[in-house]
Amino acid sequence: MEKFYSCEQIAERYGVHVVTVWRWIRKRELPAIKIGKQYFITEEALADFESKRCTVPTDKAYTATAIITTVANKTTTTQQTQTTDTAKTIWDFLTKYVNDATKKAVVKTCVQAVEQIYTDLHGQDKYDKVVESASEMLNEKGITITDIELKMLIEAAVGEFNKVFEGKSVTTENVSG
Repeated sequence: MEKFYSCEQIAERYGVHVVTVWRWIRKRELPAIKIGKQYFITEEALADFESKRCTVPTDKAYTATAIITTVANKTTTTQQTQTTDTAKTIWDFLTKYVNDATKKAVVKTCVQAVEQIYTDLHGQDKYDKVVESASEMLNEKGITITDIELKMLIEAAVGEFNKVFEGKSVTTENVSG
């Protein structure tokens, strides 16, 4: 008998929100069967999805260090050097991705906090407070950020904040299209 997964189970499996699973289904990236108002995903569809997206469940995710160690134990010296270089490239990419996401989240949080806490500040003073706060928080995490990166992230966060404040819904569809 074939096993079926609910959207909630898929979301938990990959550590994403259930809305992300619905989006995968809507974009036909993840085949699903609709029964009543619920979607269900077969084990076969899930395996196909994982192979196409190189996605693994969060409980089976490997760190770059674990990949290096595992492969190094099974390869020759030449292969180990190539594998180490590949793993380092993967590690660098993942670190950049995590750092970029952290930068965005920190700046967004700082914009919202400064907007709520420092109601007496305006214009350049408010901007300077966001720069100071975000730079300090990122520095504490060991993440460097350029002035232009910081300025762009602040502008994006302020734009998003203003749209929400004006009562407009901000979604990825509104931003991209």
